[in-house]
Amino acid sequence: MDSIQMIMNVFNTLAGKTKSILKVIFFGFGFLILLIVGLICFLFYRSSTEIKQFISVNEAEKIAIIVAHQDDGVIIAGGYAIQTLKSGGSVKVVYLTNGAFKNDFELANKRKREAIITWKLIGLGEQDIIFLNYWQLELEYNIDRAVFQVSKILKYGKFDKIFIPLYEGGHHDHDMVNYIVSLANKVNSVKSEIYECPLYNLYYSLTNTPEKILYQLSRIIPYWDYGAPPSFVDKTGRIYLNMSKQELKLKRKMLSQFKSQGGRSLANQYSFNDRYQKHTDHDYSNPPFNYDMSFVKLVNKFKSLPVIGSLIEKVFRRSVTIHREDLSQVQRFKIIPNDQILILPIFQWR
Repeated sequence: MDSIQMIMNVFNTLAGKTKSILKVIFFGFGFLILLIVGLICFLFYRSSTEIKQFISVNEAEKIAIIVAHQDDGVIIAGGYAIQTLKSGGSVKVVYLTNGAFKNDFELANKRKREAIITWKLIGLGEQDIIFLNYWQLELEYNIDRAVFQVSKILKYGKFDKIFIPLYEGGHHDHDMVNYIVSLANKVNSVKSEIYECPLYNLYYSLTNTPEKILYQLSRIIPYWDYGAPPSFVDKTGRIYLNMSKQELKLKRKMLSQFKSQGGRSLANQYSFNDRYQKHTDHDYSNPPFNYDMSFVKLVNKFKSLPVIGSLIEKVFRRSVTIHREDLSQVQRFKIIPNDQILILPIFQWR
């Protein structure tokens, strides 16, 4: 009798715990559905009320696309390059790194070939592409030299527009390119319009980046394939490029050439209309957004928890900036003061 009673007690205890677990799962699933529906409704509302600003390509325009890695150029301004060439203009592509870590010459050569093949699809030759060949994550140790090289390219190119990665705290090299071009433009006598373009970053906001949050949530929901365009780290000054279906298809084909970077998945992730914001002077001594008050800091804390941490990891795989050190906050730069940059004649940059 006692053993039967003991078994019944164990059964009742397990049943009670099971009910509690089911309640948590039920309320968690219900919250997830409400969040997704809310975000979708907000997106429809924003798209119907947002007054979008568009950029147009001028006839016979000269542009430069200055980036860190070989696929970056197509992601940020592939559409503008396509339209510029159609309008009789010229395009120069500048790669500051070879896309590989130190001494990986095989990958460096492969990424260079991929870049040449890719831009050939829209009519650019090797003479239109400049490779400065720094190793990945080595730019910060070569700022003087890189600024000198880029300033010479800007001086002799006399470009109408320059496209660079956004200062956004996603990849250290992307932010370094933004910094280097900003300095080069200051020491250069010829000033160009500079547009900065998002690639990927750690900034999440329910109101500013709802598409990005939906994309992350779609990773744990079966049979739901949702794509989100690159997002900015603020909500002002966004500029869009209208692209035809044929131009988007061509951009997708260009992205698929970077097989070393997962070609097809890269094309799926970034085959969207180009989007930019006008470059402004950033305070490079601070991160592009406040990490201490950010959602991604909370994500990093949850990742260390048992059970739930693995789920959070699946949803938010990328929650630290790409740098040689395992940084949990967006990197800070060693700044060259602006007054020192401005008083140095360009011939002294050696």
